Amino acid sequence: MSGIVGSKLNHRGSGLIGSLGTDGQHLLSAGAGKTNVFETVTASSGLTYINSVSASDEAAMSFDGDFSATYENYIIYFSYYHHTNNTDTVMRFRQGDADLTTSNYITCLGCTEAFDGGSSLQPDNFWNAAYGRIGSGDDCDDADHRNCGQMIIYAPLDTSIYHQAHTNCMGFNSIPSYYRYWYSCNMYMANTTAMSGITFMADGANITGSARLYGLQNS
Repeated sequence: MSGIVGSKLNHRGSGLIGSLGTDGQHLLSAGAGKTNVFETVTASSGLTYINSVSASDEAAMSFDGDFSATYENYIIYFSYYHHTNNTDTVMRFRQGDADLTTSNYITCLGCTEAFDGGSSLQPDNFWNAAYGRIGSGDDCDDADHRNCGQMIIYAPLDTSIYHQAHTNCMGFNSIPSYYRYWYSCNMYMANTTAMSGITFMADGANITGSARLYGLQNS
């Protein structure tokens, strides 16, 4: 028979009995006619969770001090809504635990929208702005129609490049009768100093929501 016999694992048809492993291990074949062994499961490459932030009717939510030499690039998944209608969904880079507020942001923003009766494209761009843009300037204040998306941050600790973030975001405009998909890239051009974090906010409104930061393993 096969199965667990006492504290041992009986291998059906093999005549071999193996000890049970410990929590977090898996059974590994050691070869034909040999007693199988248990091995500790190691983390696979990909995304590694680092930290979470949230806001409840607050001006912003920020990550800071989470970047390290362990990862070159990072991904953030976010979801939040505005407490004032018809306001911008925006972001800022951070250095030294403070938002960068000077007018040195460049944004390329694209938008495709669907509405009752049709669809359209709404491209836009901003030069020397005081923040980067995630969505358009007329997002809604409905808790049931949140802006949800992901942001990729490229090499925030590299001091030889200007820093950039790429965002994909879904949400509704201020009515809300238009469902929109925004895709944007944002660069901060004042200096190449290492970035310490990212802030999510709305221009002219408080926000409620959350975000989760992951490191992208280098290999």
